[in-house]
Amino acid sequence: MLLVVTLVVIYVILQRPYPISQALIAVGSIDNEPEYCQHYDGVLWISQGDKNGAAGTIFYIFILNQLLYAEKHNLQPFIHLNNVSRHVYDPVVHSGPSNIYEMKSELQITWDSFKDPLSPGNVFLFPGKPRIPDKASQRNNDLLRVEGTGVWNSYFESVVPLQLGPQNQTFQVSITEPCPRKPFVHLQTDEQLVHGLHLNCPYCVRSWKYGGVPPSLRQGSYHNWWYPMRQKAAQMVAKYFKPKAPILEKAKNPLTCLAVHVRHSDKANKRDKIPLAAFLPYCEAFVKVGGSTIYLATDSSRAIAKIQDEWPPQVVKAITWQSNIIRSPNATAVFDPTFVSQNSVFQQQQQQQQQQQQHRFHDRTNTEVLVDIQAMAQCQWLLHGLSAVSEATIYTNLNLHSRGVNLEFHRYYKQHPEKATEEANDAPLSLKAFRDMVSNDLRRTALR
Repeated sequence: MLLVVTLVVIYVILQRPYPISQALIAVGSIDNEPEYCQHYDGVLWISQGDKNGAAGTIFYIFILNQLLYAEKHNLQPFIHLNNVSRHVYDPVVHSGPSNIYEMKSELQITWDSFKDPLSPGNVFLFPGKPRIPDKASQRNNDLLRVEGTGVWNSYFESVVPLQLGPQNQTFQVSITEPCPRKPFVHLQTDEQLVHGLHLNCPYCVRSWKYGGVPPSLRQGSYHNWWYPMRQKAAQMVAKYFKPKAPILEKAKNPLTCLAVHVRHSDKANKRDKIPLAAFLPYCEAFVKVGGSTIYLATDSSRAIAKIQDEWPPQVVKAITWQSNIIRSPNATAVFDPTFVSQNSVFQQQQQQQQQQQQHRFHDRTNTEVLVDIQAMAQCQWLLHGLSAVSEATIYTNLNLHSRGVNLEFHRYYKQHPEKATEEANDAPLSLKAFRDMVSNDLRRTALR
């Protein structure tokens, strides 16, 4: 049997367009199989999100939802991203030789259906429990080939402590190496990932009420709608998302701070580019009651310039942000490939860095976003709109669910002041309520 497998591996490698020396063969051995593998029924290869998502969406929505799928069906998560999610994959940093793993048969995906009582004429499908193919008995093994570094381990730890089995025994589980000779599952189509998990799946998490989500899965005020998803996501982030030391080191913040997330470049999907004027009263209130540090995370260089030029000096003095990072001076997202060609100053910087062989564009924007998420999550209060980055921050620090102010719908309530009460569906927390909350929190902190 071993001779047959070895010959098959050699045959596969010989078909490759590059030399054999570039292919690393990782044929698992039952003798050295990690003990934790016995507690899994198979492996889920997590290889991608959608093609247009950036770091917040890919890492904290698409990967997180696949982790939920893996846990639901008792599959070991094997995170090794390919180049499909093009705004997080960096060809300089994440390319590399191949690994080939000997696995059992690839499992077929079945489909579960969500029958929405608010849309009785429609059936919403999402990936269900995988099943062994009918001809599995004739296919003893499959070879799983993956390309490059896998992306994940550039930013997060590869080994995480997980409680497995009936005794909840703690194992150090690798989530970037698959258990050998296990059957595996691979979600890779838009039908499975976008329509299935992202939109239709009733147990998955979402950043906001996307168009296309079944009607009954987007009912109620945002605050109430978010909480069960944020609670579930926070548990997953605590388990699997262990940022590497360089990211945590850059994200250090004071013990008390207000996080402000301003998304002003390519904010789309009917979301509002919240004007700085909506943030200012809350920042002023924070400083007046004794708050000392405001951490600003923004993709816009124009927002920073406007704050520096127009906001009160005592507020500006309290604000800190990442320096020397990529920000957009217009409506083009910093992760968009056209950003470079549209911005001559950055283009010149890029060319200089390329000459020094130091330029790693998507690796850099990934890192900068992840630093912002970790830095904001260290704060006790958050001003934000609808964004995967804001949600990732709250997933990392669930306390921000009750101490966050969603300013997305401020314009509606400005035009309808009679509805701007604490009971209104999506009204931002009133300025007085925010000021009292921060003041009380600071007082309690001082008494400790």
